[in-house]
Amino acid sequence: MSRLTPRGGLILTARIRNPARPDLPGVWVRLRVDTGDTVALLDPSILRSIQAPPTGRTVPVQGIAGAPIPAPAYRVDLDLRDGGTLRQVEVLAWPIPDPAAQGLFGDNLLQHGVLTIVGPTGTGSFRVVTP
Repeated sequence: MSRLTPRGGLILTARIRNPARPDLPGVWVRLRVDTGDTVALLDPSILRSIQAPPTGRTVPVQGIAGAPIPAPAYRVDLDLRDGGTLRQVEVLAWPIPDPAAQGLFGDNLLQHGVLTIVGPTGTGSFRVVTP
């Protein structure tokens, strides 16, 4: 089980891997669950470290203020510590100014499983559900 952070929100732990390079070990990161993000975001340094393959497309990212900025899309595999693997999922390269996390776990990833938050204990988990 993962813990809710004092700042609010659930932080999941996952290993990010390059799907085209199984010889590379990947890197473990913390991802803040964000139901307000349509697509998952990862810090560009993480994507560079695993040599993630770009998809060739860009997606406009709208922050809380300002005009949309295009962000490059990449394909990655995510091994979730709490349950399962997501293969060949799209993430966007975006700086993450959060000292507790290196990425945001958005709706495009949440649609692949079950998110459980247990309020009284301050814990939660995400489990991949395969059809």
